[in-house]
Amino acid sequence: MHVQLRARLAGSTDEHAISAVEEAHRWISDARSKVAWCAETDSAVDCDSIEARVSTIADLCSSMSDGELLRDTALRRAQNAVHAAAESDDSHWSNCCRQLNDDWMKFTAELQDTR
Repeated sequence: MHVQLRARLAGSTDEHAISAVEEAHRWISDARSKVAWCAETDSAVDCDSIEARVSTIADLCSSMSDGELLRDTALRRAQNAVHAAAESDDSHWSNCCRQLNDDWMKFTAELQDTR
């Protein structure tokens, strides 16, 4: 009985971690796409386009705490999955955490460069 309960707990913990990691990756990917659009240097940029890009950068800056919360939640849930999982799954979650942190660092660097 104890083994079955542990297996169910690990499965549930994995599902929560996977969902949180996917949500954080989606947020970061969307944000990076917006930064890339803002960083484009078209030769025929009009005033409205410039205003839209400045507004997008301002929105991204003000929503960084949302992204940080998603990232932190995903990292915490991945760590919970590591504790609930077999040792063989440790590297998977470690890689997920590393990739999530790398993507976050790239996003913040791109945002800073675009400002």
